[in-house]
Amino acid sequence: MSVQQLVSVAGGRASRRDDDQLEVIHAGDGVQDRIAKKVKWTESADLIVTPFDSVRVTSNASAFESGAVLLSGEFAQPGIYPVRRVKSSPSLSNGQGVTSQAFPYGAVFTRASVRIAQREGLQRALKELNTGLLSIAARKDISADAIIAAQELSQSIAGTEPPGRVVVEADPRVLAMRPDLDTVLEPGDTIFMPKRPNFVLTLGDVLNPTALQFSPRKSAKDYLDESGGVQSTADDKRTFIVYPNGIAEPVKRRSGARAGRFCRQAAPSSCRRISIRSTN
Repeated sequence: MSVQQLVSVAGGRASRRDDDQLEVIHAGDGVQDRIAKKVKWTESADLIVTPFDSVRVTSNASAFESGAVLLSGEFAQPGIYPVRRVKSSPSLSNGQGVTSQAFPYGAVFTRASVRIAQREGLQRALKELNTGLLSIAARKDISADAIIAAQELSQSIAGTEPPGRVVVEADPRVLAMRPDLDTVLEPGDTIFMPKRPNFVLTLGDVLNPTALQFSPRKSAKDYLDESGGVQSTADDKRTFIVYPNGIAEPVKRRSGARAGRFCRQAAPSSCRRISIRSTN
C-alpha cells in the first residue's frame, strides 16, 4: 500500500494542497532502526509503507484558523468547511459553485462579531430610550398615547435579535473579475444562497401587505398601488426599499424607482415625534 492510499483510507487530507508535507517513519527492526523521511504529497504516490510504519500529514498552520464556515442553500455541495486565511471565493468554490437556481444578489452573509456589535448598539439605544421615558413621564404636555407608543418601541427593541448580516458580493463570476470585492472569512461566518425568487414584498402601513409577482416594467408606486395603496396613518414620504443584498434606499413615490425581484418595500407609520433627551 502506498502512502497516498493509506491517507485516503484514513479519510483524506484536510488540505488539498500539492505542497503538503508528509512525515513517513519506517519501523525497521527495532526502535533505533526507525527512519524518518519527509516528502511532499506529490512524491508519496510511489512510496510504500510496511507494517508498523507511521505517516503524519503536516499542514500549513498559518493557512488555517480554528473554526469553520457554513455554506447553505443553493450551493452544489452545501456544508461546513474549515476556515482558511483567505477570502470568500475559495469557500464558494469548496461548495463546488452554485446551482442554476441560485440568486447570488440575495446571498445572506452573517458574522458573529457584527451580530455582537449590532446587539451592543441596540442595547445602547434601549438604555437611552428608557432613560428618556423616565424624564418625560412627569411632563404634562406629553399624552399617554405617546408614552405607550414609546414603551412599545422599547419592548420591541428589547426583543430584537440582530442578524449580524454584512452586505457583500457573493457572485462567484463577479468575484473572479473583481477580486477587490472579496471578503476575508472568519470562524463562524455563514453564507446562505437563496433560490431565484419572482416576487416583491410590500410591508408596513399598506392596505394589503402581500407578495406581488415581479415585473421589470413596474415601479415602486405600481407595487404600492397593487397592495391597495397606503393607509391614512402611513408616512409615505419615508417609504423605502430593502434590496435583496441588504441595502436600503428611500423612495419617493413620484420618482419612478423600480424594485428588483425579492425586494421589500415598506411604508412606515406616521407618529408624533417626541424628544426623549434627558435634561440636567
